[in-house]
Amino acid sequence: MVENLAKLRELSAHQNALVSLPPLSSLVLLETLNLSKNKLTEVPSLEPLSRLKSLDLRQNRLNIMPLLPSPSVLANLFLGHNRLHTLDQLDNLAPALTVLDVRCNQLEVVPSTIAALVHLKSLDVSNNNLAELPNGTIHVSTCESTFRSVIMVCARELDLRHNNLTAVPPGLSAFQALDTLLLSFNKITTLDGVQWTNMTKLTTLLVSNNLVSELRQAVASKRFQGFDAGLGIPSALGRAPHLNLLNIQGNPQRQIRSTLVLRGPQAVVQFLRELETPPFSTAASKRSVDNMDGLADVKSPPKKKSFQPVVATVVPQTPASPVRLESLNQQIRAAEEELDGFGVSNARAAALKKELANLRAQQQRMASDPS
Repeated sequence: MVENLAKLRELSAHQNALVSLPPLSSLVLLETLNLSKNKLTEVPSLEPLSRLKSLDLRQNRLNIMPLLPSPSVLANLFLGHNRLHTLDQLDNLAPALTVLDVRCNQLEVVPSTIAALVHLKSLDVSNNNLAELPNGTIHVSTCESTFRSVIMVCARELDLRHNNLTAVPPGLSAFQALDTLLLSFNKITTLDGVQWTNMTKLTTLLVSNNLVSELRQAVASKRFQGFDAGLGIPSALGRAPHLNLLNIQGNPQRQIRSTLVLRGPQAVVQFLRELETPPFSTAASKRSVDNMDGLADVKSPPKKKSFQPVVATVVPQTPASPVRLESLNQQIRAAEEELDGFGVSNARAAALKKELANLRAQQQRMASDPS
């Protein structure tokens, strides 16, 4: 049957019970192929499909990638929810590939061949087995330089959620075009060692449900010179000009008050911006540090009772509508957890992001208006 469909341009056989496929080599004009949500353990060679632009093989049982066209015009490749241990042939996909989704597989390393994907805009490697990328190992030096070469060009989204990372790869600071960075549900203990200020287009950073507790030393800041209590979150993030969401819930950090964290990711960003605002004078800076409302109590020498510090201008603590505010916080947490969860469709993810934006806007209004 397939051999008689030589003029076919789009083929969708998703959500069936397919366990095997006939040869597809006769479909030389095919541009879109959707075989998602089946029971395929392998796919016949796709090398003859030189016009293929979109390939969806999500939610199957693939152990290896099918043979792909070379050279290729493939722009979107979806391989999520399979059993892949390695990614090969990526160098054959340059320069057209813009979206690569390999979430929910069994990958332990991102291959260096990904560097060939110079037009990649979205990379989803969440829910794999990617471990910490320490200096001195082959994968890390490869991975770090690899990521730099790709992301500096045009990548906008990087999803590393649900892996085994224990630190943020330092090479991420070279991702100058990155808009969204998702690091939730790893084992990250610190956000230090990354030049966050280089990521000038970053708007969304999720680091919830990690092990972030404190830094070895406070992030260097004109406002915090001499302040030696470790911060769970680097204040330098406050200098990222486009950052508007920073989710740190589910971490054991104790230096930013839980009441401020519960106000939502936008409130955390605002607080960090307050930390990074240069003071009018050294004395004013010292007074601001001594009375920063957003910081939890840390061990420090007792202050003289006669000293009355000036209150810093941070996100105000408002006693407004505690029951309504807590209900709103619960809705936000539930939506964030669903967004971070397994198998969220693109449509559902878009709806959740819109819902979260509305909820956080309500949260901000409620926090600023006690009525």
